[in-house]
Amino acid sequence: TTLSADMTAQRTLFVCLVYLPSSPHGCTEGSCYPATGNLLIGRAVNLTATSTCGLNGPEQYCIVSHLQLDKCFECDSRRPYHSLRHRNSHRIENVIYLSDRSGELTWWQSSSGKEDVSLRLNLEAEFHFTHLIMKFKTFRPAAMIIERSADFGRTWRPYRYFASNCTRTFPGVPAKGLHHINDVICEERYSDIEPSTNGEVIFKVLDPSIPVRDPYSLEIQELLRITNLRINFTKLNTLGDDLLDRRTDVLQKYYYAIYELVVRGSCFCYGHASECAPVPGVSTRESGMIHGRCVCKHNTEGLNCERCKDFHKDLPWRPAEAENPHTCKECNCNGHSNQCHFDMAVYLATGNVSGGVCDNCLHNTVGRNCEMCQPFYYQDPNRDVRDPQVCLLCDCDPVGSLDGGVCDSHTDLDMGMIAGQCRCKANVKGIRCDDCKVGYYGLSQNDPQGCQPCNCDPRGIIRMGDPCDQISGDCSCKRYVSGRYCDQCLPEYWGLSNDQFGCRPCECDFGGALNNRCMMESGQCDCRRHLIGRQCSEVQPGYFCAPLDYYKYEAEDASGHSPSDPALPGKVRPQAADDCIQHLSNQARRHRRHRRVSSSQQYHTALRRIRQLQQTPDVTTLNREHSPGLVVTWTGPGFARVKDGAGLVFTIDNIPHAMEYHIMLRYEPESTEDWEAVVSITSVNLPSSLRCGNLLPTEQLYTETLLHRNRYIQMSRPFCFEPNNRYVVAIRFQRHGVAHRHLTAFILIDSLILIPKYTELPGFQGSGLQAEQNREDMVRYMCLDFFMITPMPLLAEMCSKLICSISSIIHDGALACQCDPQGSLSSECNRVGGQCRCKPNVMGRRCDQCAPGTYGFGVSGCTACNCHPDGSSSHQCDPLTGQCSCRQGAIGRQCSDCQPGQWGFPSCKRCQCNGHADLCAPQTGECRAGRDNAAGHQCERCKNGFYGNPVLGSGEHCQPCQCPGNPGSNHFNGHSCHSDYSANLIICNCNQGYTGSRCDQCAPGYYGNPEQPGGQCLPCQCNNNIDPNDPESCDRRTGQCLRCLYHTHGQFCSECEPGYHGDAIAQECRRCTCVTAGTLQSACHDGLCHCDPESGACPCRENVRGRVCDQCAPNHWNFGEERGCEPCDCDPQNSLGTHCNMFTGQCHCRPGFGGKTCTECEQFYWGDPQVACRECNCHVHGSNLRVCDRTTGQCDCQEGKAGQRCDECARGFTGAFPNCVRCHQCFQLWDDIICQLKRDLDHIHFTAQRILESGVMPGVGDARIRELEEKLKQVKDLIGSGRNESIHHLIGQAIDDLRYPNNTFGYTILYLLLLFTLFTETSDTSSDSNRRTDTERMIRVNNTCLLLPLLDQFEKVKKDYQKSLQAEEKCNASVSGPFSPVEQSNKTRRITEELLEATKDEFLTSVEANNQTLNELQQEALKLGETVQDLSQKVSRSLNPRMCEEFGYLE
Repeated sequence: TTLSADMTAQRTLFVCLVYLPSSPHGCTEGSCYPATGNLLIGRAVNLTATSTCGLNGPEQYCIVSHLQLDKCFECDSRRPYHSLRHRNSHRIENVIYLSDRSGELTWWQSSSGKEDVSLRLNLEAEFHFTHLIMKFKTFRPAAMIIERSADFGRTWRPYRYFASNCTRTFPGVPAKGLHHINDVICEERYSDIEPSTNGEVIFKVLDPSIPVRDPYSLEIQELLRITNLRINFTKLNTLGDDLLDRRTDVLQKYYYAIYELVVRGSCFCYGHASECAPVPGVSTRESGMIHGRCVCKHNTEGLNCERCKDFHKDLPWRPAEAENPHTCKECNCNGHSNQCHFDMAVYLATGNVSGGVCDNCLHNTVGRNCEMCQPFYYQDPNRDVRDPQVCLLCDCDPVGSLDGGVCDSHTDLDMGMIAGQCRCKANVKGIRCDDCKVGYYGLSQNDPQGCQPCNCDPRGIIRMGDPCDQISGDCSCKRYVSGRYCDQCLPEYWGLSNDQFGCRPCECDFGGALNNRCMMESGQCDCRRHLIGRQCSEVQPGYFCAPLDYYKYEAEDASGHSPSDPALPGKVRPQAADDCIQHLSNQARRHRRHRRVSSSQQYHTALRRIRQLQQTPDVTTLNREHSPGLVVTWTGPGFARVKDGAGLVFTIDNIPHAMEYHIMLRYEPESTEDWEAVVSITSVNLPSSLRCGNLLPTEQLYTETLLHRNRYIQMSRPFCFEPNNRYVVAIRFQRHGVAHRHLTAFILIDSLILIPKYTELPGFQGSGLQAEQNREDMVRYMCLDFFMITPMPLLAEMCSKLICSISSIIHDGALACQCDPQGSLSSECNRVGGQCRCKPNVMGRRCDQCAPGTYGFGVSGCTACNCHPDGSSSHQCDPLTGQCSCRQGAIGRQCSDCQPGQWGFPSCKRCQCNGHADLCAPQTGECRAGRDNAAGHQCERCKNGFYGNPVLGSGEHCQPCQCPGNPGSNHFNGHSCHSDYSANLIICNCNQGYTGSRCDQCAPGYYGNPEQPGGQCLPCQCNNNIDPNDPESCDRRTGQCLRCLYHTHGQFCSECEPGYHGDAIAQECRRCTCVTAGTLQSACHDGLCHCDPESGACPCRENVRGRVCDQCAPNHWNFGEERGCEPCDCDPQNSLGTHCNMFTGQCHCRPGFGGKTCTECEQFYWGDPQVACRECNCHVHGSNLRVCDRTTGQCDCQEGKAGQRCDECARGFTGAFPNCVRCHQCFQLWDDIICQLKRDLDHIHFTAQRILESGVMPGVGDARIRELEEKLKQVKDLIGSGRNESIHHLIGQAIDDLRYPNNTFGYTILYLLLLFTLFTETSDTSSDSNRRTDTERMIRVNNTCLLLPLLDQFEKVKKDYQKSLQAEEKCNASVSGPFSPVEQSNKTRRITEELLEATKDEFLTSVEANNQTLNELQQEALKLGETVQDLSQKVSRSLNPRMCEEFGYLE
């Protein structure tokens, strides 16, 4: 038949293509490929079979045939096949060609009955294997496997399984169709028992049904690459009789026999060779043979061009591509090397520009391109980088430079590099790095820093030059700084700092500190006891510094001695009073003889005065009071008053420090005469101290003149006193310049004072500057003079400091204040002197005694004596009792009272009491302890409760008042009475609460029964809430309150009346201020609401709060309603809180939300409030209002404006928004057509969706589909027969049948199927081109005219459907299956790890090449799409509407 003839022609053409190698592809612009051919040609010796009939001797075999008479033959393969001599040899090499030279068919045949047979091709190199064709002489195998090896037979992997029943034969191998190009599946189409001969098996490595996105990917290359190919026949196809009978004659007809085996491929060159040469060691040179060694181009080399040539490795080796040969690039080593290698890391780091790394650089160069100088060399900036002399030796001191003398290899200003510049160690400087930096010393090669830091303390070094010696490291210190690192202060200095001298002097107080050394950090000196402060110049609280006159001995405390006492020094002068007495006696006798009585009496009087003076004590104590406004010029209580010639003896035993003391005597003369003092100082024990032990004599005598104009005298020379010794100072006082003692001559001695001679103390001794300065300061500030004057003026600050220093030395610290706790105000005293703060009338340094004129020392101080000047003989009183010394006729502690019965001191008079009292008040004369019921200042009236006239004298002149009972009884209700002589009645003066002439009634505001004995009137208990003058305010008998005031009520007016609240007892009842809108209606009447009588809280309605019910409870509103307030019910998500307006209920909404409870979108917002509210954002130039639809967000657009925001021109308008202009009138016509098409498309889309959901086409039944299929079969048969007239007629009839009313979609699908079938079956027909042209023209016209109304809609539906399918596949793949992202990720990770571990560099290279190829394929796809679109446009333009009319399809 014609069909079989066509198939024969096709097969003949295919065989020609198999035998002939393809022409090579040039390498002008991109990849090049060698010729493709049968790999078996020339490799007969490499082709083997595990079973061949007749190898060991002739074997019988039979065939299955009903047409041929001879069914059994002989096979003898001991010799190779020869067309004349050995025609029955069926070795494996017979499959290389289909027939011999004479056209006779040749074949390979296995031994009969043997099922497991393998054919194997061993190649000498790697080859590209594309497909395999086997033509069988007998039945095709019932099962077989095609396998490959890429490592010369060490490992094998299956390509494809073939079986008549895959599930039973190979149960573990998938039997479904291919999904991926590298799937290993089992196929059944080549394993059927038919045909019995000339059956073929065709296997293509790259199945045409699976698109290959990247033919250069590792996956595809690995799939094509082989070194060995093996075909395993595992099961014979039989007629089934072998299962029942295994005899030889049965099995002889079952064997494998192949006419022809074609293994199509080419040498494997990765696109870098257009021809191949024989592999070394292979001498076969057969015509059409495909050799295995690539003749490489593009600077590649290797058996398969699998690597770049030496020194051409600047880019990664990649397989060539269609438009990019990926030529290997020569390395750039700047003429310093001819070797290099490729480094993928470098390639990636350069942005895929260059990856070549030069090896074995010469001329002292290094680097990827030999572009840098090696360590210890630098690039000469004046030479080219390719110059052999470009790198010069560094000139750096290896001791002070880094890395043993490495310098900057080149100049790079951005990196701070200068060619040849030495890199010094951290602490080294200099061009050659041979000098220590400033602040460092000791250049050493072993020191990683080069030099050691001086470590000089910057505060202690001189700022000029290097801080330390660069050899020794000794620092240069400031004046008062010491130490190797200048970090210590000199002794007696502290406070290392940045000032000029580095440290400051300690300046320790020479007395307060033990020495002049201090702590270097704080400057704290070493203080004596109870001294504080950095310089030890401050006194600890509760302690003081002794003043210079601290050792003061009051004359009042010294023992007085008479002039004749031998304890006093000096001679006793005669008393002038003896001569005076003798003279007065003589004169008195003389006057008696002459009877001059008056003169004699005068002399006797004078004589008595003299004798009185003689009896006056020689030494008395004279205490002086401290009078306000008078200056106190003495110390202590007063003075010792010493008579002329008498003296005082002082005992001294409290010397603190062995040294010389100046002796000073304070005094006050009573006359203008000068006095003198004879002083004797004696030590009881021999001096034993170093200071006083060698001084002689131990007793000294002084005679000093006491001038009357002065108040003190300092002895002419000091005396050495020492501790632990007792001294007696005896002083005789006598008038100066006279020979006799006078009885009336006295002098007042205040005290004896020892003043230390400070010039012999440390700090004042020697010729040092500080000692001289201290001595000068004592004199300049007259510090000693302050203690000569009484009272002592305020000390200068300098004097206080110096005196504290002196006191600290003498007492080895400060002295305790020891203030008397009873007499002082605090335990602290003055810093200098130690004077405590005394209470009133208390004196003494320690406040431990009463001042003169006071008494009663205690916790309150002392009390003034206040002795009456007229009644007492002295201002002093007993210090304990305070009793003054009274004159005659005066009595009392102060001597200020008259004798009993008298008054009016000091002019005392008798008391005047009308005979009713004996005593009266001493000051006023008011009578006391009166009798006879009399009263008054002079008992001139009766007592209260009595009446009469007591002036009449002693006697019962006062009678009791009857009110109504007698005074003193339990029925007396008045306090007095008087006589009403006109009425002859006694009128009572009633007590409070009583009234009536006899006080027998209760007054208003009181109640009781006063008319009965014992009865009384009590105040009405109305809490002051009644009018006390109102007789009706309360009941006079029971006391019940009747007329309550101030809005109170109750039995005791103790409660606020209804409608008022507050404190009734405090008269603070206020009206209730309840808000009627919030108060219970039952609590309000006539505009007045009741409230709590105490707190004023009103009874509120439900959910109303506040004391006066004036606000809703939190989160409530609608104030004023009868039911109270209602809940706000604010939306918890859309509101800012749960509260709302009390009157409107409006909640506080978040931005974008509105409504009373925030459950709606705010004005100018839209959306679902439960999800989100979005702003309308209506365009101001496109919308009528700013608001939009609350549900859709659509703004109200102006005419000609459209869009949700009215921000674009509407349909039918054109222009740039907002300038929208109405389109031409023809637009409306086109718009109607487009709208109709859109509706039709929507209907088609809906119908397609129904088909996809139900699988049934609406309006088309099974019978109709079978009828259409029958018609379609007839069309295919006619096309196969080639009868054009019948074809034309049947196509027209078929098209009419296919045109179903309202079934355009179904027609379109079936019609497209018809066209596809026609073009597929006629694609290889080469005869009758005119008839084919007519047919194609008719088909094209019919196709165009039929599909013209629906072409656009169908394409859209098809695109939507394809998108849906792709989305479904992506969705399914993303959640399950072996190709889901999770599984693919795991698989990719495993493959990646294995590839990276095995061939890291090759993997990275291939990835880069594949990426490049993918990009180019994408570009090709874009170009192809543009080409298809251009062709479509050309076809559309070429259509002629008349053609449509001609065939009746225009409508």
